[in-house]
Amino acid sequence: MRLHIIQLVKNYLENSGIKSAGVEALHSAYFGSHPPQPIKTAEMHEILIELSSPLTGYLGRIKGSDWNSDRFYFLRDLPIN
Repeated sequence: MRLHIIQLVKNYLENSGIKSAGVEALHSAYFGSHPPQPIKTAEMHEILIELSSPLTGYLGRIKGSDWNSDRFYFLRDLPIN
């Protein structure tokens, strides 16, 4: 699922021509992308936070005033072994 979300962020930003996207927009795009499993907006935010942590570094995060205003951007692909 994490690989799917990383690719979703990358494709969404490339196709829309914007530099970062909010949780709501990415969650909406997730359901139009044949997701591996359904998730709620709050769960999506938690996964985006995980993927944007310095330990993983697949996504970047612009912290908003609350969790719903955080914005995320693509940094690098998740390698597949």
